[in-house]
This record gives sequence, structure tokens and C-alpha cells, in this order.
Amino acid sequence: MAIYWTFVFFIGLAFCRGPEPEMSTSTRTVIVREGQTAILPCIIKFKGHYRTVWTDAYSTLLTFEDQRIIDNSRISVERPSMDEWNLHIRSVTQSDQGQYTCQINTIPVRTMPVELVVTGTDMDMPTSLD
Repeated sequence: MAIYWTFVFFIGLAFCRGPEPEMSTSTRTVIVREGQTAILPCIIKFKGHYRTVWTDAYSTLLTFEDQRIIDNSRISVERPSMDEWNLHIRSVTQSDQGQYTCQINTIPVRTMPVELVVTGTDMDMPTSLD
């Protein structure tokens, strides 16, 4: 009887994939001043064995899981919790502005676009109402 239940257990493992990953698919907007660090959020619940990547507006692969792929040390993935895959861009410039996409390799691929808006520096702001 123990062999039967062991067999059932392993068959159950083979066919039980667990819950499907969940992520928001609506576009988020992040506004940051030039020179600051932009934090682009990506929260994936029940990620399981799927893989996470970040791409830019040109579909350039920026990260794979928590590893930076692109040769730009200003970019990293920070993981403050198990569900978060936040893209950090340090010392942002106007050229960083645009759409970034967090993706997981489900079938079909699930994506969450994040629009980065870069505003002027503090020096561009008036210091008085004169």
C-alpha cells in the first residue's frame, strides 16, 4: 500500500504545476527628477519556475532574473521582497525616459509596462515667486 501512495504522490507532483503567476498588466507611470534614482515596480505573485526580464522601449534586454544583462552599471534589479522585481535606474537622464516592460515567460508571455517620465533638475525650478 505504501508503494501505491508513493506512486500517487509522484504522479501528482508531475501533473500539479501550482498556481499561475499573477501580475498587473496595466501601465504604471513613474515620474522622477533628472539625476535621481528611478524605481520601476514589478510585482509577481506565484512566480514559481518562470523567469523574469526587463526590456526597454526598443525591446533591448536589460535584465534576466536579478542579473543585469546590459553594460550599464546604473541599472539593477532590487528585490525588497520575494514578489518584487523592481528595476532601478540611477542618475536618470532625459534619454532614459520612455516605456520599460517587466515580463515573465508564461505562455502567452505576461507583461507589465511602466512609463518613465524624467522631469528637470531642481536647478530648473524657480526659487521665488518674483
